[in-house]
Amino acid sequence: MGPMRFPESIQVSPNLTLPINDQKLVFSLGAHLNQLNNNNPKYKIDFIPWFQTSPNGNGLVYLGGKRKPDGTVPTQQEIKENPELAYTIDNGPEVAAELSSIQAKLRATFFNSDRIKAVTENMYRAHKQFIGIIHFMRERSKYVSF
Repeated sequence: MGPMRFPESIQVSPNLTLPINDQKLVFSLGAHLNQLNNNNPKYKIDFIPWFQTSPNGNGLVYLGGKRKPDGTVPTQQEIKENPELAYTIDNGPEVAAELSSIQAKLRATFFNSDRIKAVTENMYRAHKQFIGIIHFMRERSKYVSF
């Protein structure tokens, strides 16, 4: 199947990291299969460590074709040091304000600590609830504008 990365936990806040329970199934299956195969290197299942972002800022960021003058892709640290390397879109102040408002609503609805906690506890149930919210919003949007 090739390399696969599975996050084991998610940091909700600086003081709260939650394990992703559904991933435990994947890890226990890998351990069980390794045990059945006597850890034969030919069949061994190894998991690659998950890094959402590089701890040293060396993760590459390639958005919108933005590159450094030498043609290479900038790292997170380089963008932090030189904001001109960041990909930006200028839609004007009205569109920017509207996008900011929509992003705030999306974050409040989908990326709050309760929603993230629900995903870590039972991804399938959280997904079903998410689909229900989307369906509700779609139905509501027929009658009320945001």
